[in-house]
Amino acid sequence: MNDIKIETRIDNNLSHSAAALLQALKNMQCEDDAGIFQPGPEVGQLREYLATYKGNLYDAVLGRLEDLIGLGGIEVVSQDVLLNLIKRVWNRKVSKLNGTEVKAITGLLKCPHLSIKDLARQIDLSYGQTRRAIEQLQSTSILEFKSIPNVAKLGLDRILIELEEPETLLISPYITRYLFVDGPIRRVFLIALFPSNYRDQILRVVRTLRRDSQSATAWRLSTGKPHFSAKYYDRRKKRWHVNELHFRLLLRTDHDLAMGELPTVSKLSFPPKMSETEVMIIDHLMEDYNASAREIADSVDASESMVYRYRSKIQSKKLAIPRARISVPLFTDRIIGTCTPAVSAKIMHAWKRLPLTYISQISNIENHRERKVLLTTALPAGGAETIIEALTSENLMVREFQLYKMDASLSSSFRFSNRYDHMVGNWLWDSDDIDITTYPTMRSNAESTNLPLDLA
Repeated sequence: MNDIKIETRIDNNLSHSAAALLQALKNMQCEDDAGIFQPGPEVGQLREYLATYKGNLYDAVLGRLEDLIGLGGIEVVSQDVLLNLIKRVWNRKVSKLNGTEVKAITGLLKCPHLSIKDLARQIDLSYGQTRRAIEQLQSTSILEFKSIPNVAKLGLDRILIELEEPETLLISPYITRYLFVDGPIRRVFLIALFPSNYRDQILRVVRTLRRDSQSATAWRLSTGKPHFSAKYYDRRKKRWHVNELHFRLLLRTDHDLAMGELPTVSKLSFPPKMSETEVMIIDHLMEDYNASAREIADSVDASESMVYRYRSKIQSKKLAIPRARISVPLFTDRIIGTCTPAVSAKIMHAWKRLPLTYISQISNIENHRERKVLLTTALPAGGAETIIEALTSENLMVREFQLYKMDASLSSSFRFSNRYDHMVGNWLWDSDDIDITTYPTMRSNAESTNLPLDLA
C-alpha cells in the first residue's frame, strides 16, 4: 500500500516517458517484463543496474523521488532526470565496499599478477572470499584487469606534454589522453606513446607549440604506481569521508622520501622484432589481460595453440605488464599536479592516505636533470577543492608544486597493430602522423565524467 500511495503522490510530477521508465524498473525488479512494450538502451541500462545492485533498487529510487518532489517547486521530472537519479542511487550503493572488497583492491593494486589462490594468501582471506570479492568488483566495473605496455622493452617513450593557455593542440595516433584544467589559466596535459628513436622530431613539434601557448614542456613519464587506501572509509556507516583535519595534521609531519623510492623513468630502447599476430595479441591484452586463449584467438584470427605460444612469449619478456584498474563511482573529482622531490617528501605520507592515488616520476626531455613527481588522485565530489586548499595553505614551499582540479578528458586507444611495421621491426613514423587543431575544438569533445587516474 505504501508504494501505491507514493506512486500516486509523484505520478503527476513525472513526464510520460519518466513514468514509463519507472514502471519498467518496477516490473524488472519483480522479474516481470510483461509491461515493457518498447525495450531500448535505457531498459538495457536498468538491467545492468539491477543485476549488480545489492537490495531493492526500485524502492530506493522511489524513496529518493519522494524526497525530491516533496521539497516542492518541481513541476515535471523528465526521463533524463530520472535516469540520472537511478544512476546516482546505484553509484552510492556500489561504492559501499565491504571489508573483503577493500582487502582485494589493496592487494590487486600491489600485486595484479597474482592468482586468486596466491592473492587470498597475501591478503589473509579464503579462496572463496577473494573470488567473490573480485567477481562483485568486476560486475560493477569497479575493477578491471588490463595491462600497460612495457615502454622500455617496446622502444617507446611515455610522454607528458604540459601546455599553458594553448590556442592549438596536437592530434596524433600516438596521443592517448587529453586532460583539461579550466581554471583562471587554462592548462592541458597530453599523454602520448611516441617511438623513442624519433625523439628529436617530437621535440621540434613541442617547440612549435610554444608559438601558440604561454608555455609547453615535454616530460618523460615513468610507469608510475596506483595506490588504494581505506583510511577515510567508515566501514560501519559504509561511506567515504576525507577527514580534512587529519589530512592537514599529516602534512605537518615530515617523512623522508628519496627519489629512488619512486618509480624511475625508463631508458631509451629500440623495439623488438614481433610478428603481426604478436602485436595484435598485445592489443588484446591491453584491454583484458586475463582473456582466455579462445577469446584472443577469435579476435586475432589465429589458432589457440599459436595464441598460447605467443602470449607466453609476451608475458615472459614482460612486454605487457598486468595492471588492475580501479574506478569507484562516487569518486568523481580528480586532482592532477606536479611537485619537486623535496615537496613530495613532505606531502607523500598524507597523499597516500587519500582513497585512490597515482604517483609517478617525470623527467624533462630537454633538461634531464630536472625531475619532478606527478600526482593524481580520485576523490568524492567536492574533495578536490578541499585537498588543494589544504595542501596550499599547509605547505611552505608552495612555489615548488602545482595542483589543479581536472575538469574534463578525452581518451583514445593506442593500437599497437596500427603503428608497428612487422616487416621491418619498427614503429611507423611520418610527418602526417601529427597534425594541429584548435583548443576549442578538442575541449568541446571532452567529457567531464569517467576522468582517468592511472596515466600509464
